[in-house]
Amino acid sequence: MLLAKSPDIPMVPAHQWANVGFATPADALQTLNWAVANQDTNAFGNALIWDAQARARADALFAAAPESVRQKYGTVDGVIYDWWLNNATPVAAARVLSQVG
Repeated sequence: MLLAKSPDIPMVPAHQWANVGFATPADALQTLNWAVANQDTNAFGNALIWDAQARARADALFAAAPESVRQKYGTVDGVIYDWWLNNATPVAAARVLSQVG
């Protein structure tokens, strides 16, 4: 049903995104996309929420990485920042078809 309605829900182009906070899932998505597009590590970091088990696993994997990797990135967060801010395919526009919360 949402796919049928999707043409009626406008895409929001990247140049219109803003740091609107995290009050709703749609706000959080817009803020995350804005942070990536604007290379804002503070907003990006605030948008990340780690599950405790996932964080522990990521930290363990990072600790087991070669020294050169640990020196280059500093923390597992550094890897995530580099991946999203420097290597992800840029998004030109986005829209929210539904949200919970």
